[in-house]
Amino acid sequence: MEVSTPCSGPFDGDDWLFNVEWDGSRCLLITDADSVRLQGETATLDQRFPEIATAARFLAGRGAVLDGSICVLDRQGRPDLPALSRRAMTGQREPAAV
Repeated sequence: MEVSTPCSGPFDGDDWLFNVEWDGSRCLLITDADSVRLQGETATLDQRFPEIATAARFLAGRGAVLDGSICVLDRQGRPDLPALSRRAMTGQREPAAV
């Protein structure tokens, strides 16, 4: 089992694996012959995040499943979980999600 190790500064090495932790909502993006669907843990998210479904239309017809996180980023490009939660609860289309 891999265990996370805190560190005091950036580093690199062949003995280390790195994982970016995106604070967001886990989602599967599923495409088939003519559709794109965003499937969250308990609901379909197409209507809540149409910009993501629209951006993924280039995959339609290819049959793909992408596993990732839907995030809202702050002005510095960092995940903003409170902004994502506000958007999910209100149904508003802003701020944009990635």
